[in-house]
Amino acid sequence: MEPKEGDIFVSILDGATFLIQKIGNEMVLLKSKDGKREILTGLSNLNSLYREEGGIKIEKGVERRRNPRYLVKGDLIASLYNRKEKEGKVEDISMGGLSFEHVPPVNEKRSNQESPVGNLSLRMGDDFSLSEVSCRIIYDTPVQVIQSSKYRKFPVDSKARRCGVQFQMFSDDQNRQLELFLKTNTLGILTSSL
Repeated sequence: MEPKEGDIFVSILDGATFLIQKIGNEMVLLKSKDGKREILTGLSNLNSLYREEGGIKIEKGVERRRNPRYLVKGDLIASLYNRKEKEGKVEDISMGGLSFEHVPPVNEKRSNQESPVGNLSLRMGDDFSLSEVSCRIIYDTPVQVIQSSKYRKFPVDSKARRCGVQFQMFSDDQNRQLELFLKTNTLGILTSSL
């Protein structure tokens, strides 16, 4: 089924509901139902990052993950090592995993040989650090940003990516550190905007 203007899609990343406002030149402009967010994405990303709302029963505000996700207060930096290093600002975090956005080097070639497992380190200035967290990459997908100053320091042809990881094993100490971080350095539980 070809998407058309007016179709409604739901983000698989955060559950936000978007209306297709415009389609042209293999690009889709999505606007959130409340009109506060706009996302420009390619048609190929539409199928991988969003699902069509029609025929899917969606319960308002229900979090489908085992652990609630929290918005981070401040700049928590994630460094992921799995043959290549990825580093970026954490967008949301839970006891089960996190997502962060990163910008790969301009000349970096994507490889199908990239390992799905790695080690993660987290740091927030001198206030918090957690290292050698075993994790599995769940997704690493392109992010299209409209009129955002977030990536202005990077070259124009850089492509931002969002990476989601699932924590694999914690020591008791790492578990306690993360629990304390969630209590003291987050803005609250991230709720679905449906």
